[in-house]
Amino acid sequence: MKTYLLLAILALSLISLPSPSSKGNVSYSIPHKPRPHGSHLPPASQVIPIGSKVLFQPFYWDMPDRGTHWRMLYDNIDEIASHGFDSMWLPPPQKTRAGYPATGGYEPYDYYDLGAYYQKGRVRTLFGTQQELIDLIAAANERNIGAIIDTVVNHRVGGDLEYNPFVGDYTPTNFMNVASGKLKMNYTHFWPNSYGSGDAGQYGDFPDISHKNPEVQTMLIEWAKWLRDEIGFDGYRFDSAQFIDPAMIQYWMQNVSRFPGEMFGVDEYWMYTPDPNEVLDYVHKTNDTTYAMDFALLEAMRKDFNTNGTGDISTLVDQGVSNIDPSKAVTFVVNHDTYRDKFNIRDNRRLLGYAYIMTHPGYPSVFYMDYVNPNLRNLIIQLVKIHNEHAYGNLTRLFVNQDIYVAQRSGDDSHAGLVIAITDQEFDAQNATVTTKWKNTRLYNLLNASDSILSDENGTVSLTIPAGGFLIYSPDPTLQTNIDLKIPKGIAQYPDNLSYAQISVDGEPELQWGTPASIDQLEDLQISDLRNLYLKQDDSNLYVGFSYVNFYNWTKGPVDFEIAVDVKKGGSNDHPYRSQVRFGGLSDLPDYLFRLETDFADNGYARVVNSIEKYKFDSNWQSVPTSITTASHPMMGFIEVAIPFEELGLDGNTGISVKVISALSNSSNVLDSIPTDLTIEKDQTSWIFMPQTFQITLPEISTPTGMPSSETSSQPVQTISSTTALPIPSQFSVSTSSSAYISFIASAMAIAVVMKKRW
Repeated sequence: MKTYLLLAILALSLISLPSPSSKGNVSYSIPHKPRPHGSHLPPASQVIPIGSKVLFQPFYWDMPDRGTHWRMLYDNIDEIASHGFDSMWLPPPQKTRAGYPATGGYEPYDYYDLGAYYQKGRVRTLFGTQQELIDLIAAANERNIGAIIDTVVNHRVGGDLEYNPFVGDYTPTNFMNVASGKLKMNYTHFWPNSYGSGDAGQYGDFPDISHKNPEVQTMLIEWAKWLRDEIGFDGYRFDSAQFIDPAMIQYWMQNVSRFPGEMFGVDEYWMYTPDPNEVLDYVHKTNDTTYAMDFALLEAMRKDFNTNGTGDISTLVDQGVSNIDPSKAVTFVVNHDTYRDKFNIRDNRRLLGYAYIMTHPGYPSVFYMDYVNPNLRNLIIQLVKIHNEHAYGNLTRLFVNQDIYVAQRSGDDSHAGLVIAITDQEFDAQNATVTTKWKNTRLYNLLNASDSILSDENGTVSLTIPAGGFLIYSPDPTLQTNIDLKIPKGIAQYPDNLSYAQISVDGEPELQWGTPASIDQLEDLQISDLRNLYLKQDDSNLYVGFSYVNFYNWTKGPVDFEIAVDVKKGGSNDHPYRSQVRFGGLSDLPDYLFRLETDFADNGYARVVNSIEKYKFDSNWQSVPTSITTASHPMMGFIEVAIPFEELGLDGNTGISVKVISALSNSSNVLDSIPTDLTIEKDQTSWIFMPQTFQITLPEISTPTGMPSSETSSQPVQTISSTTALPIPSQFSVSTSSSAYISFIASAMAIAVVMKKRW
């Protein structure tokens, strides 16, 4: 966003915060101020202007040890670029004390081994090889996406034991035998040493690198320049910055940048009760060479949005680095650490956080697990577009009380600006009347293409903010789209308030989905591959999509995914070729079974369909030819299938019951299954999502059911559903061609995240 310059500084002395009970229009502004990074840039071909759009964090804490991550990002770099990101914050790439996987790169052993030397049991790292990383960064730079390395230089782990005279004992501080032969260290390079007893602090009991030692300074700067020149990194994120003397960060940034603004830097100065002024003081002590991760804003959003409306949304006005000096703030809703520690805005309120950071001053970011979450993905992508095209100019808060927050971005000569209205009240819509800068102007709802409002001669408009939701209006309608944020009524032939206990899994109705014990039950049943189901039909095809969760545990080797279809003809309860399997469940007996045999692609991180078989039940099961087509989205871990109605003997106007199951190929048992027995009607859409809750509440709506395409949209209900048992459907457009497939369907994380402390 913002040309090559951006955002804002807050003059607090000019602001008087309204009391939580105030009910009138209030107006106070944060004047726009360009970000310092990139203010003296050479031609764009030489430097990526990080900070002008949105940062993407494409990793999470407990990543599986497959060595395919750099390849996966490389293969999907066009998609990432198309959604408006200008940087990727990549995980620490060096070999660790254990080689991996437990702590990612946060226990650095050999800084120059990014997957180039055989040590710690192998060459590659958790993420891949050094050459794959170089290729990824080059591909990203070609698309004007900068690469930021997560830089872990506070501590070092895995050294050999040596006698340390400064402590009178043996310490694991001997790094003289690293395979790269570079950045060698011994006890003289760690605290305590001849330069003192310590610096800003120590992380755990790890050997604490002494940045006062001139040899350390020289070695680290040489490494930083190597990362810049040989690997291609464009910036640094300083892990555990609160334990590093800011003078070292200043020295780093001033020595690796050949001219002001060349290299990007951001500090992770993290406290659970963060003081934004303390964080900014740290940044100033780096001579303002870095940004800061805005943990204070996250804390304010977390405390308010997680309270179901009993919090005070007005606290967002004076919390966070972004409210004091937004030109120094990297804003975020969740990252790998907070996600692991559950220090988050909870899932069904997280969109409120994204709506806030994408419309406000600061450099916002998107977390990978949210990007691939079907509850969040489409709206996040739309919010990134809104940020990049509309969130310009001064911020003026138009109305703030305990329940309602309304603000305006004024825009500039090239961008129209916007109005953002948010309520933290989860169950009741809220009303606010505000006076905008736009007089006698039509403002367009950027999340609902059928909605617009007209301001009067004073610029006044009345807003109705949906419960637990938000509105975004702009005088520029070019980004208008339809985001359906409620599950339509009638997509499943289940009663309201249906418990998952009523949905059978291979005839085992006692399994209660979503209860605390269910994760263990799922693991016992080896449900590891199949996670979410997408269903839709148009005039020509039945579409079935399902994710196998490529970023969690999987069943290695060939796996069958089976689609059982009932068209009310009276099929068989028996499986056509798995002798020990009966379908069970709430569906009628299936008439058709489509078997997709899958295995890993050559890239090592995605499944591909190797063969497709169709079984039809007449008086018995028989194998028949099929012409169904498949497509996949490997970054999302998603496979989709288009089944022509002619293959089902239908005209497309009949309800169809569908069940998807997963099994090891050639096995006699079905190991995995999803409760997917539901009947869909024409133009209806559903995601079935396994965890979160065991209570399904299907809300009544008066608008047509289904998810319309972006081109032909009936009026959707614009609110964020409080029901988390069924995720928000993804937005898409489909073709009636049997060979066509749906674009961009997300997969999801559906099992609990193991909470681990970072050592």
